Amino acid sequence: MKKATLMLVLTMAGSLAASAQDFASRFMMDFSKDTTIHCQTISPKMMEKLVNVHRKNNERAEARQLIAKLKSARIIQGADKPKYFLHAEKMLKHNRQRFIPLNQSTARGNNQIFVRRKEDFIIELIMLNKDSAAGTFTIVNLTGDMDDEFIRVLSGNK
Repeated sequence: MKKATLMLVLTMAGSLAASAQDFASRFMMDFSKDTTIHCQTISPKMMEKLVNVHRKNNERAEARQLIAKLKSARIIQGADKPKYFLHAEKMLKHNRQRFIPLNQSTARGNNQIFVRRKEDFIIELIMLNKDSAAGTFTIVNLTGDMDDEFIRVLSGNK
């Protein structure tokens, strides 16, 4: 009986873990048959390789600290169709108790940044970008244990 109960609990925990998705995964589920939009996942290991190739030695340490705070990075790109940007905004508004603007200036316009916090950590960061001139739509979705220092360094503020 104990084994059966343990198996049931483990199965339920696995189901819950599998259903926990980031913003990019949820967005792509809604456009699964759309071939004009694509999602790329970049692993922390791949990011570290890029840092080693493109940074000077003194910048590598800071970049490694940033990467250590990330679990995943997903980039969604597609043509600048209004439905994509509007759908992403709708998803964020529908989950406004979960996703909040990074600050007031990032809450509207063609470039928007939202975060999901857990205590003092940012566990998910979503950047929406609609570039009508280039005809592109982009979502960058970072997950991990990021903090305000991470945002400061990422934004280039010293």
